[in-house]
Amino acid sequence: MCPMFFQQGTGSTLEQSIKIPGFTDIDIQRFMVSLNFNSEEAALTAAFAGGPVALAYRKFDEQTKKEVHQEYLDSIAAYQVNGGYNIPGEFVVGRGK
Repeated sequence: MCPMFFQQGTGSTLEQSIKIPGFTDIDIQRFMVSLNFNSEEAALTAAFAGGPVALAYRKFDEQTKKEVHQEYLDSIAAYQVNGGYNIPGEFVVGRGK
């Protein structure tokens, strides 16, 4: 069973997922980025309209969406800059032959 894509970056999960079907010469690269959003709306759209929770989010009623938005904005408040957000993130990319 393959873990969900947003779990692939933990530990050696991605490497193991590449090994299982028989790939060799595996190379895993990690790189840090800054996810920049110029407004609350842009940050919320990125997280909920197209992020890993988008399918569940579409089923929320309006009150639940409001509550989730506020919780998310509270969680990223430390990264607020000039009315937007610069959120640190890590991407993990793997390849094999």
